[in-house]
Amino acid sequence: NGPVIFVSEVSDEESLILTSEQGMTMRIPVKDIRIQGRNTMGVRIMRLNKGDKIVSVSKVINGENDPDEKEDEETNTAD
Repeated sequence: NGPVIFVSEVSDEESLILTSEQGMTMRIPVKDIRIQGRNTMGVRIMRLNKGDKIVSVSKVINGENDPDEKEDEETNTAD
């Protein structure tokens, strides 16, 4: 029930990062966003303060820069 601010093809393995004009930032996995039919009013992803608006939406692909990533990035070297 408002203007569309972002449209992109995404997969369940990706995340979105939303940033508001007042500096609020939110990261949400795509798999956590409900799928809606065409006769619905949409999905609210971020609740904004009065007068605030979304200024940026970025797609994070396949865990890129994921702070929850559990992989060990250290390399083992033989002596």
